[in-house]
Amino acid sequence: MKPVTLRRATCTDAPAVQALHAACADIALLDNETLWNIETAYCGVVAERDGVVVGFACAQPCLPESACGWNAETSICLVRPLRRKGVGAILYKTLLDLLKCQGVRRVYSRIVLPNAAAKNLHEALHFKQEWVQKKACWQGERWHDVLWCSKQLAVQSEAKGTKPAAVVPASELEPAAVDAILASANEKLERLANKPRVNSATHKSMQGNKSSNTKPELIVRKLLREMGLGGYRLHWKAAPGRPDIVYPGRKIAIFVHGCFWHRCPECALPTPRSNVEFWEAKFKRNVERDAQNVAELEAAGWTVLTVWEHQLKGEALQATRDYLYEAITFPRNAKA
Repeated sequence: MKPVTLRRATCTDAPAVQALHAACADIALLDNETLWNIETAYCGVVAERDGVVVGFACAQPCLPESACGWNAETSICLVRPLRRKGVGAILYKTLLDLLKCQGVRRVYSRIVLPNAAAKNLHEALHFKQEWVQKKACWQGERWHDVLWCSKQLAVQSEAKGTKPAAVVPASELEPAAVDAILASANEKLERLANKPRVNSATHKSMQGNKSSNTKPELIVRKLLREMGLGGYRLHWKAAPGRPDIVYPGRKIAIFVHGCFWHRCPECALPTPRSNVEFWEAKFKRNVERDAQNVAELEAAGWTVLTVWEHQLKGEALQATRDYLYEAITFPRNAKA
C-alpha cells in the first residue's frame, strides 16, 4: 500500500474536501460553512497520498450556544480503497487527540444508517451509541435513520460551580504539540504501509490458522468424537508447549499445524515476496519452537502426534482418521 500522510487542514484544502465529502456522504455529515472554512475554531486533519487529498477529519460546533462550546461534532471521510485498512482509525484518532489538546470535553458524531463500517470504526475508538433519529436523513431517494454517538475526551475536574477554561482556538495551539501528534500518526501510517502483504491464497491460510480453535483443530476434534475418542483436553497448560489436543492420562499430545505458519515440509509454501527477512525470521522461530515443544514432551514421556492442515482435506482425510485412531488406541504401534 502506498504511504498516506497526515497534516493540518488549511483553507486551500476546501475544494478538495468538499468534493470528497460529496463522494463520501454515506459517512460524513457537514454543513457548508465547515466545508468551505475548515480553518475554524477546531483543528482539521487532511490525509494525502501522492499529493492528492484522500481523506479528512474535522469538527464543527455541536450547538451554537456558548455554554456548549466544550462540545464538538466530528466527521471523517476517506476514499473507499483505503477503508477497513487501518488508515481511518489513525486519521480519526489524530483529530481526537488534537481536539483534546484544545480542551474539547466531549465529541459527537452522526452516522447515516445502515453503515456497518462507520459503526465499527466508532466502536473501535470507544464511541458510545447515544440515540437514533428515525427517518432523519433523505439520501438515495429514501429516508434513513441517523445514529448519534459520543465520546468523552476529558473528565470534568473543576470544583462545582467553577467555569472550565475556554477551548483553545486551533490557530493558537502550541505548534510543537500539534507537530508531535501528527508525527506520531504518520509513523503509524508508515508502519501500516510497510506491513507485509501476501497473496489471497496465503492470506486465507493465515486467517484460518493464526489462533486457537482454528478450522483444522475443529476438524480433528470432530474426527476424534466420531471415533469415540473423547475425553481430551484443549490447550492444556500443564503440558510443555500447550498442545492443541491432549489426552493427559495416556500422555498423548496432538499438534494441529497450519501449513503456512509452521512450514509444512510437504506443501513447501513460498515465502511472501515482500519483507522477506521479516518472514524468514518469523518462520524460523515457529519451526524452532515446534521442535523444542516436541523434544520437551518426548523427554517427559509423552507421545507426540502432528497433523498438518493439508492432511485434513480431500482424500487425505480418511488416512488421517486412520492414523489418529491407531496412534491413540495403540500408541506404541503408531507410525506418522
